[in-house]
Amino acid sequence: MQVTHLNSGAQPHHRWCPSKPIFSYAFVPSQSAECQTFHGEDSLIATDRGNFNSLYPPVFYMTMSAFVSGEPESSAVLMRSVSILLLVGIFCALWNLLPGNRRLTLVWGLVITSVPLGMFLLASNNPSSWAIISAGALWMSLLGYFESSGWRRAGLGALAVLALIIGAGARADASVYAVLAILVVCVLTVEKTWRWVGAALLPFLLVVVAVGFALSASQSSVALSGLGSPGPASWQSLFLVNLLEVPSLWVGVFGSWDLGWLDTHLPSVVWVGGLGVFVACVSVGLKESSIRKILAVGIVVASMCVIPAYILARSGAQVGTDVQPRYVLPLVVMLGGLALLDIDLWRFRLSWTQTLIPLTVLAGGNSLALHTNMRRYLTGLDERGPDLDAGAQWWWDISVSPMLVWAVGSLAFGGFLALLARETLSSGRERETVRVNVGTFDRER
Repeated sequence: MQVTHLNSGAQPHHRWCPSKPIFSYAFVPSQSAECQTFHGEDSLIATDRGNFNSLYPPVFYMTMSAFVSGEPESSAVLMRSVSILLLVGIFCALWNLLPGNRRLTLVWGLVITSVPLGMFLLASNNPSSWAIISAGALWMSLLGYFESSGWRRAGLGALAVLALIIGAGARADASVYAVLAILVVCVLTVEKTWRWVGAALLPFLLVVVAVGFALSASQSSVALSGLGSPGPASWQSLFLVNLLEVPSLWVGVFGSWDLGWLDTHLPSVVWVGGLGVFVACVSVGLKESSIRKILAVGIVVASMCVIPAYILARSGAQVGTDVQPRYVLPLVVMLGGLALLDIDLWRFRLSWTQTLIPLTVLAGGNSLALHTNMRRYLTGLDERGPDLDAGAQWWWDISVSPMLVWAVGSLAFGGFLALLARETLSSGRERETVRVNVGTFDRER
């Protein structure tokens, strides 16, 4: 939405902007998105719904404002496309720059934490999309930076800087997660050598930048005082209560919490399947762990418990209000990757059944979640049936039908997972060949 006038005539900290539609379907899952009331095109209203109050760090909104035009629909699509291209570009660059034994960890860590909430947010116009991208890319680029040399180290260092800027520049909590990612990488790589100390100058500077971004946003006050409402005198007791309930936020990442305005309920099979895949893959990854890896995983898990429980307690609230699963999703993404991380030459290896079953479950869960989310806005969730075209009340006036969009989206993600399966299995065969050849050579000797 384009701001056309500054504060003249408005309340302090407000701006004049074109009046937005009234979304009367919000929080009413049975109502399609057709239920929107528009004011006149030339009418202006005073609003405080903008980042001119510095609620968020400046980078996300400053960047996206360059793609705003007088056409809300085209602006929204363009901004979504920018986030998608940013995700694809960063992860493709990481794939090409990382050492070979880190590439599958990079992709698997994101994939097993992306359905359905990650998929919903990554292509959205919510700053959480950039926080998720940063969470998946920053720690891996820094790890590769410490493990590489020459032009690869320079490239990975540049990607680490970019990942930190897009995350910390989008949300204040992403700055905290960035510092955690840097701490985790230091735990995994620290050495008593001048080479490591010299390389550590980059993550030190990144910490300074992250803190600067956090302090630039009024969101950072949440870390000390909660979400605005004063906490009770015995907030410590509430903190302990919330600790016991925090795992529901983690499970919400996989779809147990509703999407959107928390009004789009997904079939339980989506979150059961997604959570099952995550637990299975993490169990495989943790089968062989070093002390460093266990310590790094412990830091992330402790953060997943303490941060949301503390914020809720200081706000006088309990799990289920205020803090949503999307706030902890970046930490879940980091945990998924860390659990699958290769340590001491051990590599992430799966059989063909261990590869195909979880990826098939994720493909099916994503397709079902996409279908349900589209149904919610096309007709409302009170309508049933597999055909999204039937009775659609809200859609663009174009020749591309809802069913075609759903089919292409489902097949695109499924095709990507098929490529990941092929890469995983072929990588496993190559490692087995090397292992057998080395064993034969040792016996001949």
